[in-house]
Amino acid sequence: MSACDATTLDASLHGFVESPVSATTAADDLTEREKEVLQLLAAGLTNKEIGTRLDIAENTVKNHLKNILAKLHLQNRVQAAALAIQQGLVTVKSSLE
Repeated sequence: MSACDATTLDASLHGFVESPVSATTAADDLTEREKEVLQLLAAGLTNKEIGTRLDIAENTVKNHLKNILAKLHLQNRVQAAALAIQQGLVTVKSSLE
């Protein structure tokens, strides 16, 4: 991620996080399954696709997402994906690689 992209991401997250969440704290608070859901979410998969990939029901994915948002003090999946990428909680391959 370039410095410009990071600045833009920081600006887009401003005001969405109730309290600063460090990468270490966020990662420690999430269960292993929540981390798996977050990884797939950041890769752009839908709830249904995540459920299929992890062999769990779509409603279970929604429950995991609800827990992730609560633990990270976020409002939606876009914020969760952006924060996860920004803080290095997940790795996302570039389509240019």
